[in-house]
Amino acid sequence: MFTTPYFEEYNGGLNLLIQNKKKVENMSAQQQPSQQQISPATRLLKIAKSSGATDGFPIFTAFAHQLFAHTPETELEARSDQELLDLCKEVFGVLETPLKDGDIKLEMLNPSYTHHSVAVINMYDQPFLVDSLWLELNRRGIEIHHTYHPIFNVKRDGKNKLAKITEEPTPETHRESFIVLEFDRQDAEDLKDIECSLKHTLKMAQQVVEDFTPLTGKMHEVIDMLEHAKPHAPHEDMLENVTFLKWLLDDHFVFLGYRKYDLTHSGDTTKIKTDNGSGLGILRDDSESSLVEAKDLKKISKNLQRYMSSPEALTLTKAITKSTIHRHADMDYIGVKEFDEKGRVAAEHRFLGLFTSRAYTGTVRDIPLVRKKIESILNTEAERGSTGHNYRALTNILETYPRDELFQISIDDLHRITNGILHLKDRQHTRLFLRRSKDDRLISAMVFIPRDKLTRINRNKIANILSNAYKAEDITYGIHVSDQTLARLFYMIRTEEDAKQTMTDHEVEESIISITRSWEDGLRRSLCEAYGEHEGLKLFKTYGPAFFIGYQEHTSAEIALDDIRKIEGLRSGEISEDIAVSMHALEDGERASLRIFHRETSLYLSEIMPILEKLGLHVREERPSQVMLDNKKFWIHDFVVEAPEEARREIVSEKVVERIRQNIRLAWRKEISNDRLNGLITCGNLGPEAIIVLRAYVAYLQQAGAKFSGDYVRKTLVRHSQVSGRLWKLFDARFNPEYSTKEAEKLEKEAIEGIKSALNDVTNLDEDIILNRFMAMIKATKRTNAFARNCITDPLAFKIASSEVPDLPKPLPLFEIFVYHVATEGVHLRGGYVARGGLRWSDRLSDYRTEVLGLMKTQMTKNAVIVPVGSKGGFVLKKAPCDLRDLAHCDRDALKQAVQDAYKIFIRSLLSVTDNIVNDKVVGPKNVRRHDGDDPYFVVAADKGTATFSDIANELSLERDFWLGDAFASGGSNGYDHKKMGITAKGAWESVKRHFRELGKDTQTEEFTVFGIGDMGGDVFGNGMLLSEKIQLVAAFNHLHIFIDPTPDAASSFKERKRLFENLGGWDQYNTDLISKGGGIFSRADKEIKLTPEIQKLLGVRKEVMSPNELMTAILTMKAELFWNGGIGTFIKSTSETHADASDRANDSIRINAPQLNVKVIGEGGNLGMTQKARIEAARHGVHLNTDAIDNSAGVDCSDHEVNIKILIDKAVSDGNLKEADRNRLLANMTNEVSDLVLRDNYLQTQLLSYETVMRAVPSADAHWRMMKNFEKQGMLDRAVEFLPDDDEMAGRIKNNKGLTRPELSVLMAYTKMDLYNNLIKSDLPDDKSLEDYLYDYFPAVLQQKFEKQIKNHRLRREIIATCVANELINRMGLSFIYRLRDETGYQDDVIARAFILAKRLYGFDEEWAKIEALDGKVPAVAQLRMFDTIRRLCEHVCLWFLRHGKAPLNIEKETANYQELIQSMISELPKHFSKAMETRHKRHKKAWLKDGLDDKTADHMALAPSLYALQDIANAVVKTKQSPDLVMKAHYMMGEKLGMEQLHNKSRVMPNANYWQRVASQTIIDSLYSFQAQATLQAMDKAKGADKKPEAADLIKEWCNDKGPAMLIYRNMVSELESQQEVDHAMLNVALGHLKSITG
Repeated sequence: MFTTPYFEEYNGGLNLLIQNKKKVENMSAQQQPSQQQISPATRLLKIAKSSGATDGFPIFTAFAHQLFAHTPETELEARSDQELLDLCKEVFGVLETPLKDGDIKLEMLNPSYTHHSVAVINMYDQPFLVDSLWLELNRRGIEIHHTYHPIFNVKRDGKNKLAKITEEPTPETHRESFIVLEFDRQDAEDLKDIECSLKHTLKMAQQVVEDFTPLTGKMHEVIDMLEHAKPHAPHEDMLENVTFLKWLLDDHFVFLGYRKYDLTHSGDTTKIKTDNGSGLGILRDDSESSLVEAKDLKKISKNLQRYMSSPEALTLTKAITKSTIHRHADMDYIGVKEFDEKGRVAAEHRFLGLFTSRAYTGTVRDIPLVRKKIESILNTEAERGSTGHNYRALTNILETYPRDELFQISIDDLHRITNGILHLKDRQHTRLFLRRSKDDRLISAMVFIPRDKLTRINRNKIANILSNAYKAEDITYGIHVSDQTLARLFYMIRTEEDAKQTMTDHEVEESIISITRSWEDGLRRSLCEAYGEHEGLKLFKTYGPAFFIGYQEHTSAEIALDDIRKIEGLRSGEISEDIAVSMHALEDGERASLRIFHRETSLYLSEIMPILEKLGLHVREERPSQVMLDNKKFWIHDFVVEAPEEARREIVSEKVVERIRQNIRLAWRKEISNDRLNGLITCGNLGPEAIIVLRAYVAYLQQAGAKFSGDYVRKTLVRHSQVSGRLWKLFDARFNPEYSTKEAEKLEKEAIEGIKSALNDVTNLDEDIILNRFMAMIKATKRTNAFARNCITDPLAFKIASSEVPDLPKPLPLFEIFVYHVATEGVHLRGGYVARGGLRWSDRLSDYRTEVLGLMKTQMTKNAVIVPVGSKGGFVLKKAPCDLRDLAHCDRDALKQAVQDAYKIFIRSLLSVTDNIVNDKVVGPKNVRRHDGDDPYFVVAADKGTATFSDIANELSLERDFWLGDAFASGGSNGYDHKKMGITAKGAWESVKRHFRELGKDTQTEEFTVFGIGDMGGDVFGNGMLLSEKIQLVAAFNHLHIFIDPTPDAASSFKERKRLFENLGGWDQYNTDLISKGGGIFSRADKEIKLTPEIQKLLGVRKEVMSPNELMTAILTMKAELFWNGGIGTFIKSTSETHADASDRANDSIRINAPQLNVKVIGEGGNLGMTQKARIEAARHGVHLNTDAIDNSAGVDCSDHEVNIKILIDKAVSDGNLKEADRNRLLANMTNEVSDLVLRDNYLQTQLLSYETVMRAVPSADAHWRMMKNFEKQGMLDRAVEFLPDDDEMAGRIKNNKGLTRPELSVLMAYTKMDLYNNLIKSDLPDDKSLEDYLYDYFPAVLQQKFEKQIKNHRLRREIIATCVANELINRMGLSFIYRLRDETGYQDDVIARAFILAKRLYGFDEEWAKIEALDGKVPAVAQLRMFDTIRRLCEHVCLWFLRHGKAPLNIEKETANYQELIQSMISELPKHFSKAMETRHKRHKKAWLKDGLDDKTADHMALAPSLYALQDIANAVVKTKQSPDLVMKAHYMMGEKLGMEQLHNKSRVMPNANYWQRVASQTIIDSLYSFQAQATLQAMDKAKGADKKPEAADLIKEWCNDKGPAMLIYRNMVSELESQQEVDHAMLNVALGHLKSITG
């Protein structure tokens, strides 16, 4: 409340006062005086006294009393006592704080007692305070509601703190001004700004008062200077000047500021400079002057040059700024010059101020300078002998002449104007008299008009005429009305600098005269002037009688002339449109007449009024008029409209009227949207074309997840129409092909600068964000068809770089194409230049991009296995033929047609901004300016629908001669029909088979129970349920029926399902005779379903009756082996998610949580059946599953093969190597092989996921964590979006010996493959000829045989190779391989990939992997995974060898030639060279493999793998020493025995590897052991050089050991000691490595 030393003195009393006030309020009405008898202020004091506390707080009492003492009682009566008390409490603290002379205390408040803001000012009393404060707030357009301004007699103590307030002044008191202003409520930021400006105003006022004496003193000095200066003008003029200056000092002028300017002359150069320190009052601060530093007179403004060079000693004019002190008016400028001995201007004394009221009220003949002008005019008239009426009239004219004008006007101008006024006499004439100042910045205009014509409308019209004609920056007016016939309007016009008037003075006068002019006369005159007398009179005879009196009353002759033109245009057919439009400003200048002309029938107001309202035109009146000509009706709808204030000048321009006409016509015909953006035509000077573009961006912004409503965004654009206009200029500059590149860049830069400048005036943060977002969206747009369309209502497409749009929901596509049209909208998102994915019709009008983004994210994961990355597109119907929420009552044919029409619009729009390839050259779209590189690869597919949609897309592709032809949309008539192939289901079935194989069951030979979602007529469900004859389908449901077969016969039910599939049958067509006891088919439309005991047992429920929804929920939770999802919808969420998180409201009542699942395996043939969090939770509960993106990726893989095959064979067709008919037959014949290629990808991906889940999830958890963080650092991955664990979660899992689940690994796999692909495609690896086998193997064998040339030159050869390499490397080597080797070796991905390819070729790993895969179902799945792990580890070791010993970049062909044959021969010879330790190890490993179920041969082969680790070192030694492989192998292994390598290796493999760093350390030790052994072997082999006889390995090793002497003995002892240790750590082995290095160095 108070924080002052007086708190204890009066706070208690104040509380008593408030308590007592409550007591008074509780008194009976009889005891309380009425409001009229006692004022609120008096009541307040009485309450204070009655509390008995007044003696305790006398200062506060005196303060409260005097605060309201001079406030009108009527103002106080409106406020409650509590409000007044609160006010006192709020502001008193300002007064009691210390104040000394010169201080300004200002506090800005937003108190709770009032809804206004409050400013409290305390300072020493002086003039000009309140009026100046009012001026500043009024200037800001802020309404002041209350002002309290007591002058306190204050005594302050030694510390300037408040001690006493007295009623009367005493010697110990001084006067302090205390001002409380209550004004419109402001926010905190605005209050700070207002505080600064008020403080500045008070400071200026303080300076004026402080400098009053110096200011008048300066004037006295100037007068004295003039009186004693050498005259440079007639003596009488100098005397008059001095007299005038003395007259000013006689209370005729308020001095506000002074400054002196010095001029120095040197040769032809004259410089001007502020006399620093001379400033007084408002000019005290020299730094605000532009002449603080001397400037050449030639380099300052021309007006100032002329003034400083003129000989006039005294100048009177108006300053270019208005006063902020005392009175809001142009300040008067009084300049007095000093001259040097040569008569040159040496200095100027500049005074700024305001003439006082005395200067305006006295007779003009008493004013120096002015009186000379008056005498001159009257003497001239007297010389003419006019001493009678004219002389008296002239005298009256001069006395009533605008006083400010008399101070500044020259005698010649005064004589010209007064003579003109005199000769007006009492004639009803309208006249204009103009005077210009010497600098042409001020124009005074006196307009005399008949008194009856003096209306506000005419006054404003004249002001508008003057303002427009002379480019007014500011215009003020005054009115003089007497008993004369004419009234005088006096306008003072300040023009823009260097402005050129748009009309001659005569034209201005004629314009003014025209507004003061009988209707018929006007019409006749107008027609004759426009058409000539003959034609004009003819038209007058036609139209004069046709316009009724009601029309004439509201229509001027000039407007009637334009109406005639419009009707004549409609009659003759010159105006071909349905309607014509004109617009005319009305007399009041605030309204306009919008006239719509239409043939035969009148327009419905209900159709037109909303259009006008959205244009920002407020309709005040509508006056329809019918004009009958030649028995034909023409209607004129005259709408009196009020335009936004800022638009009133432009509203009637020809350009704006044409835009309004165009908008009305298009909106009326529903060819454009009718929203508030159309208001930019009137307030933003934009046309419909620009508005449609901005409207499209609004629609995109809404889809982009903006937090602002569409209406708020549109409102912001209209509110800031200037910014909107510049946004359009930016768009136009970037994309209008008419500009040259240089012009476009210049215009774009100017537009951006203009936008940024205009944004400085936007004070609302939300609006600033919106407008900045628009600028960013336009800059992010890389292409548009906006300037390539035939009509502005054609579809609009933007190609946008998503990463450049702020705050877009993640993940961010590389590009997206947004399509906008009045009938449809859509968006296509793609993750890279080469991308593919389906298009779908969405019913989510408000957030279809969100749906498409989710699908694109899934598609990115799916597409990790194929060449293109993921893309997805979706479109919505904005003009559907029925309510899409009630499809049951919808005309399906009409809906189908509407969807197809929208699909065509969408496809054409996508292609309109897409490059083409013509004659092997990329060609950009016509009239599309591109801000990105070549981008011709664009393919789509039908997501929802049949091949019909793909055929439509391909027809449009062919229509445009698009280079992809019918490869544009896969799955069409000449493509691979996924349903016939069953490819999507087969791909998902690969996952199912693997899951069951790992559970020990063969789905193709053993029966298993299944429930699912879908029906046999569907692609995924139908095909899936025919992939094994052992399926026991116990339950399923689709959108219409529920199928339950408690104990099905697998064989008979398989046949029935096949029949339904072939006949596209639903569950209601299933032969119920084949359903087991208790089962049946139930309609989802039933109110309830009775459950048989068999169903109860099947579902594990006791309920006898369930609703359909309850039954479907029970099915989802039932016990079964497989849940096969082939339907549409999200049916399973995680425990932590809400139904809203699933984004599928239709299935909220059915959906279950993941822990409720009671199945072993889930196969996701359909998309989005589960949320990702649900999959993760299910996996933690033991369910075997991947993700939908993994399971159903075969469909997109097949489509990708189709597109790339078509690109290939279409090239063969164009080359003449293949006929079109043969082409289509060839496509069909390759169906099975394409299917095999696709399913192979599914097989390998699920194999990798099994390997990672079982073998690597825990050991690689730390690496997986690091990978995720790396992807995030690159900006690729958002873990929250992908539902991958954050750092805390990962740390917890690692601590608990847990890793990522299979669904999480599925996502990480996709990102790993995408990352590797991106890195490979940027490298030269895809250009390596040795990798062309990857390219050929991608295609079916028949194509490899027939079209080798076309394959080799395939347009996507690099992408195909990069994809195949990336997939093979990750599939075979695991998720963390590339990341770890990149981290450990520092090599880029392409070098690591070369090492991998080299390793697999040298060691024949392809054959090894094939052998392991051939064991599917023959050995336990986990044994197979261990076999893969064994081969992977060996392969990784070889890769690392090449990365550490090879020369990067590795030459695959060269290294293969060096090592392949040698390696293979050594592998076959290796067992012969086993040492005893190696033999023991081999047997141990073989025994373990036999235990895992491998046959003897396979177990023996797999046991060999650990012994191959040294083979590359041996091969390298053979190549280097050129000795026989047999000798080198013997020597190498003998050396190993001598160095105790087997023992060291055994110890190194059991060291603790709890974290990443320990694992790296262990691997480093192991690699070092191999390296030192290889080095020692090479040293020993050097002994064989130049030997006389064939060297023996044993001799070489013995000689080498002897050379090492005692060091070898010390080393062997240390190895023995290490071998005896039960636990060995990294430090111990590093010591051993140190010794080893010393003897091999």
